[in-house]
Amino acid sequence: MPFGCIEENTTQHLVNDINKLLDYLLIEKVLIFGGSWGTTLGLVYAIQNPKRIKGLLLRGVYLADKESTNHYLNGWVGKQFPGIWERFKKMCPMIAKFLL
Repeated sequence: MPFGCIEENTTQHLVNDINKLLDYLLIEKVLIFGGSWGTTLGLVYAIQNPKRIKGLLLRGVYLADKESTNHYLNGWVGKQFPGIWERFKKMCPMIAKFLL
């Protein structure tokens, strides 16, 4: 896979990976802590696996909708760090094609 490729790194793949790790470690229930993208992943995980959740501690909620993504990827980051952002887009063309 090319660097930055997300074809086999979807949210559902991540949820499945969490379950595999918990099963391997013999952990039945967890407290989910997340910030930004971690809030989105934590919420998706909790919705799909409510019996494995002790609780959620979420901060800096990122909704992962088009407006939030556009603000984050094409708004604030690009305006605050334009040189770094252009370098990132060049290094991660698979991600850059999804930017709004």
